[in-house]
Amino acid sequence: MSKYGFLTDAEFRELDECQTVLWRIRFALHLELRRYDNRLTFAHQPSVAETLGYQGDGNRGIEMMMKDFYRTLGRVAELNKMLIRLFELEINDEPDNKKIEILSDDFQRKGRQIEARKPALFQARPDTIIDMFLHIANDKSIESISAPTLRQLRTARRRLNRFLCDIPEAKEKFIALTRHPNALHKAFPLMHKHGVLSAYLPQWSQIVGQMQFDLFHAYTVDEHTIRLLKHINRFAQEENRDKHPICCDVLPRLAKPELLLLAAIFHDIGKGRGGDHSEIGAEEAYTFCIDHGFSRPEANLVSWLVGNHLLMSVTAQRRDIYDPEVITDFAQKVRDEERLDYLICLTVADINATNPELWNSWKRTLLAELYYSTQKALRRGLENPPDVRERIRHNQHLASALLRKHGFAPRDIELLWQRFKADYFLRHTHKQIAWHSEHILNHEATSHWCWSVKTRRAAAPKSLSTAKISPASLRGLLRHWIRKTSVFMTPRS
Repeated sequence: MSKYGFLTDAEFRELDECQTVLWRIRFALHLELRRYDNRLTFAHQPSVAETLGYQGDGNRGIEMMMKDFYRTLGRVAELNKMLIRLFELEINDEPDNKKIEILSDDFQRKGRQIEARKPALFQARPDTIIDMFLHIANDKSIESISAPTLRQLRTARRRLNRFLCDIPEAKEKFIALTRHPNALHKAFPLMHKHGVLSAYLPQWSQIVGQMQFDLFHAYTVDEHTIRLLKHINRFAQEENRDKHPICCDVLPRLAKPELLLLAAIFHDIGKGRGGDHSEIGAEEAYTFCIDHGFSRPEANLVSWLVGNHLLMSVTAQRRDIYDPEVITDFAQKVRDEERLDYLICLTVADINATNPELWNSWKRTLLAELYYSTQKALRRGLENPPDVRERIRHNQHLASALLRKHGFAPRDIELLWQRFKADYFLRHTHKQIAWHSEHILNHEATSHWCWSVKTRRAAAPKSLSTAKISPASLRGLLRHWIRKTSVFMTPRS
């Protein structure tokens, strides 16, 4: 391929270098397994890293090896894609009749590809690299970069003597890209794919191929972040409203969506460097914003989002969100509705990008409850905490009205509710209270068993609520509660 001009000498050496890296890892794996198997599983990574001389505290050796592995795969994939396009151009005997549209003095669109109009454009003016992705954002029909332009980009990228963020013209264009409504569609994913984000942002280059050793993350840090950006983009699409109703409502009314995008880029950028990655990312996000001309309030918002990107998820899933004190405490940390709106979008996108299996209706319900409860607390004013007794009376009044509408006597309702602790009426909506009560009252007369129901979640009341319900008639109730409760049956005395 090098002989016939498909590969330059530099590209040939790069391909040979990549092959050497992959073969060394493969041979070390075979020495460990003592059989032919090319699956580099979690169980074998420590011994393979040790064999190859990767060392460090904890998982540091594995991280270093896997970074080299993923980055090498990325280089091979990029070279492979470029070569396939060059082969297609060479093999295709038919005349190239693809329409050429001039986009600017520097770029044109040929078919569905963008290409540079000058042979050494990126080396002469590196800021035009960002221009190319602005054109991609402007034109949704562009799907990729032509092979000659990709070769030019790779050459310019290797020869950069400073990061693109240190070039004033590139800074302005990068911020313009973050403000573009279509930037998340293809521009940013392609910037990552072709190493432009690493060439622009020094911190990004440190998370490329960064492993995450936990039970939740299915992707490396860089891949997770790009998926997070894609999920934010989905909030702007009407077809996703059923899955993400709050975010689809909130995103269009954000005053400056680019601040959410920057918070997404920086939210995990501190991983792999020791210490609290949220704090590291928050400091670097603030510095980045100030250096790129954002106001201090805007920089503070981005920094706060990065530093607290786990706050809403942890509060919703690990604390009792039906406790007014928890809501007040969370609202005091959030402080205003603007932060709440940005945070809900970042949180939902983060969970979805962590692992496709993590997002479900239970988490959506928890986050929605926390969002609306906090919104009410902020509108009421943090200096006016809710009256717990008033909230109990309010829920009882609405639930009683529903039950009386279905023909239940007020006296029967009152006698039933005397068995319940006060916190029960705080942790359930009036519709849930009415639904529970209706089933209990309908079947209490035929009960031969005493059922005790205790919620498993940490957010559940510590006390037990006991009622007399027929086992046969509880099937529908249990189907609804099966994932939320543990039910114990004992004979009634």
